[in-house]
Amino acid sequence: MQETVLVGVDWGTTNLRAYAFAADGSVRAKTARPTGITRMSVPYGDLLEELCGELGAGADTPALLCGMVGSRQGWIEARYITTPCTLDGLVEGLVSAPHAPRRVLVVPGLDSQSGSAPDVMRGEETQLLGLMDGVGGAERLVCMPGTHCKWVRLAAGRILDFRSYMTGEAFAALKDHTILGRQISEGAVHDAAAFAKGVGMAQEARGRGPGGLLNLLFGVRTLGLFDRLDPAAAASLMSGLMIGAEIADALGPQPPAEPVVVVGSAGLSARYRDAAEALGVRTTIADEDIATRGLWAIARAAALASR
Repeated sequence: MQETVLVGVDWGTTNLRAYAFAADGSVRAKTARPTGITRMSVPYGDLLEELCGELGAGADTPALLCGMVGSRQGWIEARYITTPCTLDGLVEGLVSAPHAPRRVLVVPGLDSQSGSAPDVMRGEETQLLGLMDGVGGAERLVCMPGTHCKWVRLAAGRILDFRSYMTGEAFAALKDHTILGRQISEGAVHDAAAFAKGVGMAQEARGRGPGGLLNLLFGVRTLGLFDRLDPAAAASLMSGLMIGAEIADALGPQPPAEPVVVVGSAGLSARYRDAAEALGVRTTIADEDIATRGLWAIARAAALASR
């Protein structure tokens, strides 16, 4: 069995995923737990040691952590690095975790200052580094669906800029805490036709600004009032409206020449792919192991792990 030379942990808000890396960069073991930074019941160092033991890592095996563990609410704050940023820039921003029984480094997040308000990401930067080898030197647009979806521009080994959209969180808030939720059946499954209809409605309203989406969202209620929308399809229609509006804004007036790279869970990535392609935009879905490739790239550049 190959020796573990690095433990990498993608440590988020609610969950974590930990990996044992062999000297060739392959993942020889992995584990996951529902113990993100908001669900901690023991000190970070103690939980990390449990993970290292489970993964079969020796006492002197270093660890590299990314994600919300580096936020102000995490183990230690790893300050944001302003885009554009390279692998070397992220390595320079690595922070040592305090009171750790082994060498532990934490990856910084990224910020963008190009808009009217700052934008931030934490954890996605590691996934993006895992994409670099596969997208070449030309500029590419990356879509990273989630609670706060990120749209990122990459080129020539650099993370150029990005924008965040609160689509996932706004959808949950509208569904659970507004009058629109009354139109939605509990436990309804995804309705592809209703979703596509929502995407099309959002496209038709393109150019009307954010007020246009707000008007369309009210239609989820009124279509139900007039018995023109099955409650079982209401959530899918609303999802299509919101994702369609997000994609239209993120793409701007000129679709990208290269396919948009979609990075995320299988179900959500499929919805963004379907919505983008309905709007005439080609996509490709990234491999699920890009976070591990990013962790390994950072560890190698920081001389934390060697072949």
